[in-house]
Amino acid sequence: MKKIFALSLYILLITSLSAEEKEPAMAIRSWKISPNLGNEYPVDVDTIPLDFQHFSSVDGYRSPRGSLGNLGSPSYSRIFFLQKEAPRFLFSQVYEPYFLTAEKVSYFNTTIPLTNLTYTSGGSSNTKEERFRATFCANAGKKLNIGADFENIYARGFYASSAVSDISYKLFSSYKSDHYGYHAFFGNSNLSNYENGGIQNDVYITNPTSLSGTKNTFESVNIPVNLEKSWNRINGGMAYLNHHYDLGFYRSIKKDTTETKEFVPVSGIIHTFQYNTIFRRFVEKSFSSDFYQNHYIDTLATNDTTSYKSFQNTVALRLYEGFNKYAVFGLTAYLRNEIRKYQIIDPAGKSKYNQNSTFIGAELSRQNSKILQYTALAEVGILGEDLGQFTLSGEIKTQIKIFKRDLIFKANGFIKNINPGFYLNHYHSNHFWWDNAFNDERRVRLEGEISIPEERFSLKAGVENLQNYIYFNNKALPTQESENIQILSASVSKDFKWGILHLDNEIHGQYSSMQKVIPLPDVSLYHNLYLRAKLAKVLTLQAGADVRYFTSYYAPAFQPAISQFHTQSEIRIGNYPLVSVYANLHLKRTRFFVMYYHASENLVEPNYFTTPHYPINPGGMKMGVSWNFNN
Repeated sequence: MKKIFALSLYILLITSLSAEEKEPAMAIRSWKISPNLGNEYPVDVDTIPLDFQHFSSVDGYRSPRGSLGNLGSPSYSRIFFLQKEAPRFLFSQVYEPYFLTAEKVSYFNTTIPLTNLTYTSGGSSNTKEERFRATFCANAGKKLNIGADFENIYARGFYASSAVSDISYKLFSSYKSDHYGYHAFFGNSNLSNYENGGIQNDVYITNPTSLSGTKNTFESVNIPVNLEKSWNRINGGMAYLNHHYDLGFYRSIKKDTTETKEFVPVSGIIHTFQYNTIFRRFVEKSFSSDFYQNHYIDTLATNDTTSYKSFQNTVALRLYEGFNKYAVFGLTAYLRNEIRKYQIIDPAGKSKYNQNSTFIGAELSRQNSKILQYTALAEVGILGEDLGQFTLSGEIKTQIKIFKRDLIFKANGFIKNINPGFYLNHYHSNHFWWDNAFNDERRVRLEGEISIPEERFSLKAGVENLQNYIYFNNKALPTQESENIQILSASVSKDFKWGILHLDNEIHGQYSSMQKVIPLPDVSLYHNLYLRAKLAKVLTLQAGADVRYFTSYYAPAFQPAISQFHTQSEIRIGNYPLVSVYANLHLKRTRFFVMYYHASENLVEPNYFTTPHYPINPGGMKMGVSWNFNN
């Protein structure tokens, strides 16, 4: 594998150098949209030369994530304010970084067709971890863009029965004219992973000599695990269309001696359609009788299934900002209907459930002002299952000049009354069976940020109050906490530069008033020390080491039968520095990296766990390459 990888890099370098004079000029723009109303916001195209090695890591970019170790495995953010709300299909939550949703789809506008191929690899033949992604997009004229994206993660696993196979694809398109425009895609996520329930005894990691009687450590694949012949699979398909028709007028614009016509939208109608279908299966060919407390259906094997479908339509009327001097803000009102269908196991009775919900909402927005920008949203359920559910949210942004630097102030917050999802109230399976009648959750959050982009500095702080919070307890069962819970959070990010020497930093501090319900590390750190230089005027080099660290706490454990992280009070993890050493190279259209992951394995006390009983993968080499074809 390493010889093939080295040969590929050599071919890419030669090709990139030979194409230096022939490369056509390209302009490309990328953006994402809000799923409900289709509001656009710009995003970076994935060609940034720095920190490419993070593409092969399960640990996230800067903010820490807890996981089962393998790339593509279930995970969650250790930073509470970065955790996503539970989706309608509860079991896809732990696959959030890899599961297809409308929020994640990028759209493009490019002057020439673009193809990107990215491949990373690490580990030996029996533990190899690979990731491959291919993206293509092209414009047919100035208004229409089409594209496709395919991704495959295949990790054999450094520990027994922990292999991961994730395959996803999507076809996407966008169109923009003066009056009509659309964004559309359809795709599929097929995620499967073997479940080992964690290692049987943490001493195999923390003190292996006490078991072997020698100084030799155990090879990771030979450490006993709790489960064998068990796996989870989730298959999710999605189709999405957001389109609008605008009414307005044309006005003349003079530039030098040239006069052009510009369309000014005044009002418009928006329609959004979303269709989701998701199927989950949890299979055990055999299991240890003492790993689970209950066996409701079969004491020898498990074949749990559940499915979910949803049809969502939104119709909105919009009045645009800025079509005359009195239109200082934009206003959108909408009506949304959701039809949801669930199916769960119930040999003795009802197994299919239908829900129907209707919401009305409005959005007030001002984005064209140079002094003050804001967005405010109000939504309430008026019919059906989610009657009385509501959301009030908003964000505001302003900036001033201080010493020729932009000082940006941001604030956001929300008040929410959330109807518990179907699966929190009802789920039936071989090992877990519940029927609840939870009350609505109530959440209030306020967060502020000060940043200076030129100095690569930002400071955030926030507070949230939660009432009737629903979580999975020590027995991995959903339960509701009636008392109020407060979360305090603060983070600072600052990147330093001294010539070619760089030091990037991000520090998170958190406080949970009820750690037994919402366990959080007090402090999480990320530091990245590296050299960045230009070689021969064409080759960008980034070489250094990064470290991740969080203070010890009773981190959530993982229950594979329901694909959920849940509270536990038996073992603390953390207080361990995860160090990786790397080198990134960027040459025109080609990026590649080499990295030694988990270099701290033999340098500090061996207490490296990313989730209770799930160790961090052992140290080893990883490599990756990404190539843009400008056709």
